[in-house]
Amino acid sequence: MQPRIDLASMGPADIPTGISVHRVEGLRDIAAWVRAYTPSFGLSPDVADAVIERYRVRPEAPGVLERFEARDGERIVGTSVLLDRDGVAGVYVVTTAEEYRGRGLGTALTRAREKGLRVGTLQTSTARSMYQRMGFQAVAEYKVFTGLGAAGR
Repeated sequence: MQPRIDLASMGPADIPTGISVHRVEGLRDIAAWVRAYTPSFGLSPDVADAVIERYRVRPEAPGVLERFEARDGERIVGTSVLLDRDGVAGVYVVTTAEEYRGRGLGTALTRAREKGLRVGTLQTSTARSMYQRMGFQAVAEYKVFTGLGAAGR
């Protein structure tokens, strides 16, 4: 599902008590951030290492791609990415540790309003009800195809 939203229509995002939300800066912090979100996608530690290495060698324009984390003390319990392209907020990598779900972390990690962006979009195959409660509206459905057909093509 690919939903979009007029970000100005969103209500305030309350951060749950005891949780802090921070912008992720620097490669050391990015490594911890990647290791926190990869289990939510069912990815192995080897894949996490490859993703971290990609961040090490991939240049990014400042302010275009911003990473966020939610922390309970020292533990990262939620993640998100905001991609600012042509005034549209792309929201990605929204994850919440299983025991923290249903407490508003996903909403708190959707931080595009702080940059003054008006339109937000994301792709999701899970958490549809959370995004609908936030006011996102589906604008497209898509299917992900994996593997090769019987003929190997």
